[in-house]
Amino acid sequence: MINLAQAKGLRTTAEGIETPDQNAVLRRLGCDEVQGYLHSKPVPATAITAMLARGGRTEPAGLVRSR
Repeated sequence: MINLAQAKGLRTTAEGIETPDQNAVLRRLGCDEVQGYLHSKPVPATAITAMLARGGRTEPAGLVRSR
């Protein structure tokens, strides 16, 4: 799918990325964007502004868990 998208001049987004290994493989293959629990738990649209103000963290500063 990544090769097809690139041939058509389209960007690719992989969903459901949960592990650093999945992320690394997709980046090596040329995937443009990824989303999933590795990067953020689901966030209601009303909470996006506050999340971005915290630097993109899905939990309040000081409560961010290491992965």
